[in-house]
Order: sequence, then structure tokens, then C-alpha cells
Amino acid sequence: MTLSLRLPGLTFKPAPRRSDEQGYLNPNPRTAPARWLMDPGTGIAPSIREAFARSIFMSTPNIVIAVLSLLLINILCVYFTGTVFSWVWLGWNLAISAARVGLSHTIFDRPGQKSAILTDCYIFILLLWCLTQGILAGYAEASNIATLQVLAANAALALQGPLCANNYPLPRVCKLLILSLTIPWTIGGAFAHNHWLLTIALYAPPFLAASFKTIDQFLATAHDSQAAKLVSDAQARRDPLTGALNRLGMAEAFQSNGAPDTRFAIFCLDLDGFKAVNDSFGHAAGDELLREVTARLQHLVRAGDHVARPGGDEFVIIAPGMAPSACAVFATRLIADISQRDYALEGGIIARVGVSVGYACAPDDGTQLDVLQRHADAALYAAKQDAKRAALL
Repeated sequence: MTLSLRLPGLTFKPAPRRSDEQGYLNPNPRTAPARWLMDPGTGIAPSIREAFARSIFMSTPNIVIAVLSLLLINILCVYFTGTVFSWVWLGWNLAISAARVGLSHTIFDRPGQKSAILTDCYIFILLLWCLTQGILAGYAEASNIATLQVLAANAALALQGPLCANNYPLPRVCKLLILSLTIPWTIGGAFAHNHWLLTIALYAPPFLAASFKTIDQFLATAHDSQAAKLVSDAQARRDPLTGALNRLGMAEAFQSNGAPDTRFAIFCLDLDGFKAVNDSFGHAAGDELLREVTARLQHLVRAGDHVARPGGDEFVIIAPGMAPSACAVFATRLIADISQRDYALEGGIIARVGVSVGYACAPDDGTQLDVLQRHADAALYAAKQDAKRAALL
């Protein structure tokens, strides 16, 4: 139960940028209306909200196809009616469509960190584009030209499927898109000379209700899938016996917390006398002891620190922001709490183990987790040798 001296400090490389930061919306829009629109509802974890926000997009080629299809309807309106409105609307449609395609290319086809304001622009331009197509469909219905009425109805209905499929993770956005298409189209039918088109208003409410129910069902399924994925990912990064981080989880904790010129410490711990407990009382008692040691470590560390069990009776603590002057004090606490109190195990077994600790600090030297851990292990070995020499005196 001895404490090693601090070895030369080690530096960290900046955490690499996650690949999912490229080609997706920034999940934190800048304006209050956009934040409200992108809120998927209560009871959804922040990480799932972020995944939903990043998922609502159509690829640029698919957007181009949708844009060209609706522009064709607008061109036909110009051809059949020749009204000032049809010409003005064609100009507006071209402008909003170009903005949508250009913004999609900027966000999804170019690498690099995305500004939050691009998310706001994407949401509002998408809404404007859908409202533009809804008004166009309503104008075509009111034109009393059968060709335009059929084509506009088909285009408006065909567009709703992709909108639901791509935007259901954000239900407020998705439902508003459906409304912006359906309501103007329904109103246009009411102004047509053919009174049978008034039936559009009869089936519009049940159609909207069914669409909204489908959106909610898709959202619930997606939420369950994301929640299961989070559990699976967490389990893949945890030691199944103790719940501490495993090697993968430890490496990710290092990457997420390490930064240049930031105080950082890593502690390597090795239990002394664990093999005797395991041999005397069995593996079940040894496993319970490891869980109890982990629980004590979790109680000792600060918020933001990470406890890992790479294997066997070895533990690692990653302590972001810990100054070298605080490391010795913390290591002394670890030794006292782990080794100077008994462990009451099942079956009336009372066990006690010692612990040796070695540590290294950043950002003086080094750049890799394995280098940092190797230095801490060397300090741990030196501590064990000091303990053996002290026992012989």
C-alpha cells in the first residue's frame, strides 16, 4: 500500500472530430421557432433528440427530382393559363427551389462543421417550399383545367410519402409540412366549378389524421430503436461484471475529455491480495469483491471522472482537470478507502485487500493514451517494489 511519485507529465491530442458531424444538420438551431419545431416531444433523451435532428434530410439528387417534378407542374400552369400569377409563382418557385437545392448541397455534400443558422435556414426553406407547392396545387385545382387538376393532385399526394418518411423524427416539422401541402390544395378544390371536387374537403380530415398517426407510430418505433441502440452501445463499452468502463470505453473517455494544455491525470490501480481471496473463497466471492471495489471507486471519484477495469484486478481512473498537486492527495485517499476497510461478502465472508497506485499527469509530455498508461503502470510497478522492500525491513 504505497504511493508512487509523479512521473513526467504527458500531453493529449485533441479529440478527433466525429464523422457524424459531417453531412448532417446541426442539432442545435439558433432561433426559438426552429428549436420548437425540432423538438420531438417530452420523454426523449438528449442523445436521441440529437440523432433525430441529424437524420431529417433527403439526398441532393432526390431533392432535385422533387423540385423538377413540381416545377414541371408550374410550367404547365403557365402554358395552360398564361396568367400573371402563374408567371410570378414560377419565378418564386424557381428561387425557393434553387435555395433548397443549394442549401442541401452545402449541408449534406460538403464536409466540415455546420453552423446552427444553416439548420434554421434548412427548416424554414423546407416549410416555404412545401407551402409553395401546396398553393400551386390549389391554384391548379381552381383552374378548372382537368389536366392540371389531375397532375397537381397526383404530385401533391406523391410528395407526402417522402416527406413523412424523411421527416417523421421531428413530428412538428413533418406535420406542418403535410398541412402546408394539403390545406391549400383542399381550398383550391372548393373554388373549382366542378362541385364534385368539394369532396376533397370531406376526405382531407381523415387523410390528415391517418398521416399524423403514421408519423407518431414511426416516431415511436424510431425512439425504441434508438433507445435499444444506446443500451447496446453502452453495454459494448462496459465491463459486464462491474459496470466500469472496459478498454473501448476507456479509450473513448480519453478521446472525449483529452485536450491540449488541459490538466489531466490517469491512475492505474492493482489490488494486492486479491488472488488469495479468489483462491480461498472461490470465484463468486472474487467477482463480488471486484464489484464492491468498483462501487467504492465510483463513490471516490469526482463528477466527470471515469472508472475503468481493463481486466483482472486492475483498474484505471481517468481524471480530467486534475492538477499534479492534487494527484498525490487523491491517490492517498484511494489507498485508504480501498485497503483500510473490510469487505462484507455473501456467506458471511469478510475480506480485505490492499492496493497499489501509480499515476501520470498531462500536459507536460506524451500524446497517446497507451503512452500515458505505460508511464502510470511503471509508477505502479515502482510502488509495488517499494512496498516489498519496506516489508523486508
